[in-house]
Amino acid sequence: YRNKADKKDMFVEKDCESIYYGIPLIDLNAPTVHVVEGEDDAHALYQLGIRNVLSVPYGAKNYSPAMDELNRKFKTIILMFDNDPTGQEGAYSFAQKAGLNKCKNVILPFKDARDCLINGLDVFDIGRLIGEAKEFKHTEIVKADDLRIEVMESIVNDRMLGTPIEIVEVNRMLGGVRLGELTIVTGHTGSGKSTFALNFAAWCVNAGMNSMIMPFENKLSSVIKKLIEIFSKDAIYKYDFAQNKNVRVKDNVWVEEQLDLLNSKNLYFLNKTHVDKGYYDLKRMESVIEYAVKFYNMNLFVVDHLHYFLKISDSKNPVLVIDEAMRTIKQLTEKYKVHIVLVVHPSKKEDDAQGKPVKLGLNSSKGASSIAQESDNFLVVSRPMGTDGKKDLRSKVEICKNRECGHTGEILFNVLDNLNSYVADTESNNSLWQDTF
Repeated sequence: YRNKADKKDMFVEKDCESIYYGIPLIDLNAPTVHVVEGEDDAHALYQLGIRNVLSVPYGAKNYSPAMDELNRKFKTIILMFDNDPTGQEGAYSFAQKAGLNKCKNVILPFKDARDCLINGLDVFDIGRLIGEAKEFKHTEIVKADDLRIEVMESIVNDRMLGTPIEIVEVNRMLGGVRLGELTIVTGHTGSGKSTFALNFAAWCVNAGMNSMIMPFENKLSSVIKKLIEIFSKDAIYKYDFAQNKNVRVKDNVWVEEQLDLLNSKNLYFLNKTHVDKGYYDLKRMESVIEYAVKFYNMNLFVVDHLHYFLKISDSKNPVLVIDEAMRTIKQLTEKYKVHIVLVVHPSKKEDDAQGKPVKLGLNSSKGASSIAQESDNFLVVSRPMGTDGKKDLRSKVEICKNRECGHTGEILFNVLDNLNSYVADTESNNSLWQDTF
């Protein structure tokens, strides 16, 4: 439902499937269908005499299973999206999902089909433009001019710098969260690397990214409880010194409310019941990512952790297994234009001769060469020990590698009493940390 006086005033029925606009006027036996970016554009083309016109719902980047099913009925799809960078980016994204081989792109002389009608174009002008429609290029060999738009956008468009999140130091040092990149998170056992990765996902969700958690190592219910505390910055349990035990301080109503809030976010989880004998096939992972990108517009995946894809015991060359897995995971980030956060365990040896934790870095993981090489960002999470022998409520994230921006260094966090929420410690002096880490 949309208010014609104010097109931003609109709503849809609950659980309504996302479908094309204009389906009743379509000839399903025709070989060609025209797809535009808005209802007004569909009206304009129909008024100009162009038939078989559909409009995507909710903008250029929307794509749904119902739309995909209809697209399969046509031999050719003529895309007539807005001629601005956002519209053309959406056209290419649509073509990737519908099939580059069957989509052709029309570059309109005005912003959209409605503007073409307003500016006096007739059916012959539109017909000529459709006749000049170009196939989307899908080639391994390009020249600089083929990348002109991408290069110019990377320079003048802030979106190409990566999505900024609420942690200023991440934006300053990593340049935000960029698509097509792989971020490695490692740390000693109990250092909080999985918890940090969940915080990273929460920051991305708050910044408008669509995220999926693949928590192979932990129960989904435990992950969801952690996320409730991360998003709320509150605790479900607290230690009661009088009773000498943890007690629940939040009632069922509060928990239900937090579950509803969590459910309202663009956040999904992998169903762990499909993990086979402790391992998960990389091809299956790709199919999940492809579906999540295609129908849920996912752009961030947190995978915890790498060794659930590695059947090292069955291989004579474990390093080769890791190399191939890392190469595949990195290729997924570029193929589907997503950001993957991959948790990696360090090598078994964690203490030096004096019994102190070994300082971790790029070469601290099994198969370290390929892990360091394929990653765009390499982060090491560590927690100091307090004077009472318990972990301090502080954390340090060291950026050992940053391929795009080149900044390396440390980001300091305070960990709230719930032991799950990371809050940037902007006032700490790095020198205070030298003795504790």
